[in-house]
This record gives sequence, structure tokens and C-alpha cells, in this order.
Amino acid sequence: MELTKGVELSFSITDKLVGSHKSFN
Repeated sequence: MELTKGVELSFSITDKLVGSHKSFN
């Protein structure tokens, strides 16, 4: 359970970072 939560969290963080980069470009 903890691992899945961590993976989901890192995915959402990566999503936000990628989104920021895309809007930057």
C-alpha cells in the first residue's frame, strides 16, 4: 500500500513537472 502511494505521488509530481516544462516551451 505504501509503495503504491509513493508511486502515485511521484507520478503526479512528474506530471506537474512535465506540464510546467511543456507550458514553458
